[in-house]
Amino acid sequence: MFSAPNTWEMTGSVAPERLGVASGMRPAFQNSGTALSIGLPFSLVIAGPAGALPNALASGLRAQGVPRSTTGRHRL
Repeated sequence: MFSAPNTWEMTGSVAPERLGVASGMRPAFQNSGTALSIGLPFSLVIAGPAGALPNALASGLRAQGVPRSTTGRHRL
């Protein structure tokens, strides 16, 4: 919805001799932004619970009867 007006506004504000450079930079920045907008939030979502995961796994295994020596040393 915003891509066409933004592209028109960007190309309209660039000098004609720089139009090719501007037309190449727009998709480059758009693709970079897309990759960052996918990678950064997922990294934060994974990093948040990652600290609690080993303890949760160890306590779950012990609840199923796996000995502590097998599950490793984790604080509960």
